[in-house]
Amino acid sequence: SGFTYYFNKAKDGKAPALVSKSKKISGKTWYFSAKGRGFYSVGDTAGDKAVALLWDSMADNSFGGKTTEEDKVRVVFDSVMGALVCKNIPVKTDTDAWYYEAAYNAISSPQRMGKCYHYAALTGLAIRACGIDCSIIIGQAKRPSSSGFGGHAWVLVNDKYVVDTVFNDDEGKGIVEEGLYFYKTYDELSENPGTTYKEENRY
Repeated sequence: SGFTYYFNKAKDGKAPALVSKSKKISGKTWYFSAKGRGFYSVGDTAGDKAVALLWDSMADNSFGGKTTEEDKVRVVFDSVMGALVCKNIPVKTDTDAWYYEAAYNAISSPQRMGKCYHYAALTGLAIRACGIDCSIIIGQAKRPSSSGFGGHAWVLVNDKYVVDTVFNDDEGKGIVEEGLYFYKTYDELSENPGTTYKEENRY
């Protein structure tokens, strides 16, 4: 199915036990969700719990046959878009580790709501959990439909490809054009649809 599972060896006539906790394997720390789905630990308890909740919300074959980085990032992108509901709610970004709590607060809440900062936090952590390098970025963005720059958060994969899950329009409603804002460079997005990004902080 594309998911990784870990079992303790059977003993004393008992069946192998499925692991659902943090475990170090071959020098790397893995985290296993409640369903036993494993991923590379993102280095923070809240962050690991956030990714685990996302992993457990996925269909059984979500990563099946997905071998390229872009394919895996697309699974994450689609899963985050399906897991969260866009709403302009407050988020604190006053610490270097703000994104761990932001991701967990969004996906663990009953309504699973958040704005671009929450989406970017969860997306970036989930991409890292796949072993893919990325940065979570806070900055400014100007869309073709807007008169000026506004605060925004997005993800940059391998220091090149933008993965932008959601914009808030002027009324605070989430909008996204998936074909335009997925796995494109800043230059490509500047040309079509005409969105300009200004980075302020990378995490």
